Amino acid sequence: MKALLLVLLSLLVSFCNAQIGIGTSTPNKNAALDITSSNKGLLLPRVNDTGAISSPSAGLMIYNLATKSPNFHNGTHWNALSANAEMPDSDSITYTITGGPTGFTNGTYNISALSSGISGTGGSTPFFQDITFSKQLDNNSTPFAKSVALGAQPGTNSFIIEFIFYKRGVVTPYYSIKGTGCVITSFQIGASSSGSIFEEQISIKPIKYGYKNWVNNLSFGWDTSSNQPIAY
Repeated sequence: MKALLLVLLSLLVSFCNAQIGIGTSTPNKNAALDITSSNKGLLLPRVNDTGAISSPSAGLMIYNLATKSPNFHNGTHWNALSANAEMPDSDSITYTITGGPTGFTNGTYNISALSSGISGTGGSTPFFQDITFSKQLDNNSTPFAKSVALGAQPGTNSFIIEFIFYKRGVVTPYYSIKGTGCVITSFQIGASSSGSIFEEQISIKPIKYGYKNWVNNLSFGWDTSSNQPIAY
């Protein structure tokens, strides 16, 4: 019996110190896990909202469906892992349209300014202000104006506009605001202080609002139709 226990203990120690090879019988000596394949890749866990991962450890990796990029956590916040990612040379804001009505072009575009807010009187029903943003000419300039001219239509959950804020030299966001079920409430054109031909100012009123602090991995949302908190 004692001899059998010694053999089992020896095998356990050997297993714990061995490298694991998938697709290879000779894993690299510097790797705890060596995956080898000529026609297959490694599929990371796919996550829509990194805020759903509680207390992520440094080194944790996922594929972020929202940013369409692999992400890793450095112990403080999430970072994008992309060879093609361009670091902005100044603070910047983008807006991304998904599920836009006929005429809108889904995609990501730059904006120059944004304002929004929440107010209340201490009661149970907060008031969410329109999200107002400024931008220059892009593919959605005419559809935004046309939506207002046709009259405000009830928003649908498929029409999402997300605004993402970036700090200079950082490819991952530090804050974002998302509107779901957006109604375009106003469209204006004015002179631009940047010297361009003109600048547009657009206001939207979503049915659902979402706010996310990417630095601290905190987020919340609010459904104005039910006056209930929801996930971002």
